[in-house]
Amino acid sequence: MLAQNPQIGQLRLKEIDLSRFPVTSIPNLEAVQLQQFEGWMNSFVQDIPGLGQVPLGSMPNPIAELGSLVMRVDQVYGPAEAQRNNTISGSDVQGFSVPCAETDCAYVELDDLENAGRSARGRLEGKQWISGKYQEVQGGWGVLRSVNGGREPTGRLPFGSAFKVVVMEPNETTDTIDTALFFRFCANALGCTPYFIGPVPFFSYKVNALMFVGDLSDQRAAAASQPTGASREPGNSQTIAGDRNGGDPCNLGGSSQPVSARSLQGIDLDALAEAIASIESAGSGGYQAVGVHTCADGGSNCGRGLGRYQFMSYNPYAVQLIAAKPGGQGFLNRIGQGYQPTEAELFQFFPPADQDRAFMADLANKIQATQGQIDPTTGQPFTGDRLLERVAQKHFGGDYSRVDGGSSDALGRLSLRDYGRAALTRYRNGGNGTLTCAPSATLTTANSSGVKSNEAVQGSGTPGQATGKLTNPVPGFPVTSEFGPRSSPCASCSSNHAGIDIGTPIGTPVRAADGGRVLYAGWLSGYGKTMIVEHANGRMTLYAHLDSMDVNAGTPVRQGQAIARSGQSGLGTGPHLHFEVIEGATPGNWRSGSSINPRQRVQF
Repeated sequence: MLAQNPQIGQLRLKEIDLSRFPVTSIPNLEAVQLQQFEGWMNSFVQDIPGLGQVPLGSMPNPIAELGSLVMRVDQVYGPAEAQRNNTISGSDVQGFSVPCAETDCAYVELDDLENAGRSARGRLEGKQWISGKYQEVQGGWGVLRSVNGGREPTGRLPFGSAFKVVVMEPNETTDTIDTALFFRFCANALGCTPYFIGPVPFFSYKVNALMFVGDLSDQRAAAASQPTGASREPGNSQTIAGDRNGGDPCNLGGSSQPVSARSLQGIDLDALAEAIASIESAGSGGYQAVGVHTCADGGSNCGRGLGRYQFMSYNPYAVQLIAAKPGGQGFLNRIGQGYQPTEAELFQFFPPADQDRAFMADLANKIQATQGQIDPTTGQPFTGDRLLERVAQKHFGGDYSRVDGGSSDALGRLSLRDYGRAALTRYRNGGNGTLTCAPSATLTTANSSGVKSNEAVQGSGTPGQATGKLTNPVPGFPVTSEFGPRSSPCASCSSNHAGIDIGTPIGTPVRAADGGRVLYAGWLSGYGKTMIVEHANGRMTLYAHLDSMDVNAGTPVRQGQAIARSGQSGLGTGPHLHFEVIEGATPGNWRSGSSINPRQRVQF
């Protein structure tokens, strides 16, 4: 119809009678990001029809994973207060028990639900949620952490990482408190900005009202928050200082300034950290990433790679920081025996700030030790690019690994030599610590004939073009649950399986079964983090329970290209990939098709 009447395609929606069409008839509306709607920042959450009737269990993240604690508003205090230490507010970098600085400690005092006043003292009596209008904390990670000076309003993440809930203006006169939402911008390997985009008005509370606070398991000590200098006038909705673009990483105000000036032997430590993180975990969990269990040094050191840099749990710098926390040594012992920690445990014992601190100290030590060693290739001490390559190799294979060796890790990703070269390439691409908009360099690996190829990373064929034949998205791993009727493996799990489950450890690369375009990339109910790729002739493939996603919706992909990392998000009994093949679907609507047994199209 559009081919015969192209003028129809140029009509604006306001010129068409839309009264007969429900909003749900707009394809993929649920995948449109909030900031793409005009005026979204001025909209009130409380004005969204029906939101008040949505149960917590239907929020974007499972409430069981985020904690279900509800507390009562006991008292509100204005900015004249100072030095508050019994807090439950902060950031995902500093933790959520950050003390308030010496001034401007406006806060909400919370209590158990016993609602019997101060005569009944519970363990949660007197917890303080500090106002983010008056106090800021550290936030963000990666290159983008420099945006807004690395600061964000103190608050909590009771509904997950999508947005931050911030207490704004406590009013002692009316015994009320206003809250707001703040958002951030993330860009894969570049990391995430602090939560600085806002405030978006959220709910208002009175004394004795109930507030949802989520999980309170983090009780670490942390550096105090810093005053923002905000006005003390009641009702002032001043935003936290900083750029408000929140869109393209090349248009974030001062974000293109160098992250820091820390350097050693001519190596920018922050830029090298970003390069290594982009290889290790930026696409597979970041600071929450957990590696496979492995043993080194003849079995004397066993553990897992932890966090953004996949820092081994037996590394002395990690051991020192983790063991200093209550229960930390027991945590290390369990990991050494094969235990896989949860994200909450990793945050408790090895939070982002500690990961950065340990990695930077270890990096500096490796640079100093390596510069005095002889490069067998040149016969001279390691300097320049060769020094950087060798330091990266040591991080990957250990201090005593063979220079430019061909060995790899337990996942068989890259050889020592190629790991060093990849780190160097990414280091150069990062502009020595300055944010650039150039795409990340293509990793190269060597095949048996010594010819370099990028096929393992980028896939084969033309981006977006389907071959018509599907390949195994995670070759080498066993099928753990077949297609069709089955006994439900967990509460709320399906009893009629629409795909197959493949037993993959967290962080395993998931590859596109065929070329096509990413139709959906986001949270999908019990499927957790899910990606759907649209191929040709009504065929689509679905990849569920992911840990992270490397490409966004709308991206054309090649067959075999790594598009995500497997995990255990959503409903399930453990880490695995749920893989579906959908056929007979209309373009852009995966629900219109039917799931078939993947074994009809793929050899596992």
